Amino acid sequence: MNKILILLATYNGEQFIAEQLETIKNQSKVSIDILVSDDSSSDDTLEIVKKYSQNMNIKILANNLKNNINRGFAINFYNLICSCDPTNYDYIAYCDQDDSFKREKYIEMIDFIEKSNADGASSSVHTFDNSNIILKQSAAVTRYDFLLKGQDKDVHF
Repeated sequence: MNKILILLATYNGEQFIAEQLETIKNQSKVSIDILVSDDSSSDDTLEIVKKYSQNMNIKILANNLKNNINRGFAINFYNLICSCDPTNYDYIAYCDQDDSFKREKYIEMIDFIEKSNADGASSSVHTFDNSNIILKQSAAVTRYDFLLKGQDKDVHF
């Protein structure tokens, strides 16, 4: 069974984080550990993550960027990249707090990577608001976005 380390960046995601953690917990045919970095959330995001860590292998970074300054998602992910130890994992995956995954997402991506001999994969996303209206991704780009944002492809996971 492939072992995946998920790098999960959070910020004021209390309304989404439980659903996201449920979809991660329910992934099939893979073993998952989660490393969380929080960007100074002022809501109950970290409390919800801590609750889930009782039944899932979740580690919250000690520094949590808890400096009362929101630095943005790119720096939050960069913090995760610099803090993780990929030694015992087959794959590393980025994850936003407001994602929701199909049950077979990661095993399908692994199959795609192995069949195509790729070094990595990114999947297209459908982003919805609370009323299930599809939203478009912002065109605003920051210095580190190229490391973290996927591009639309024909393959959907």
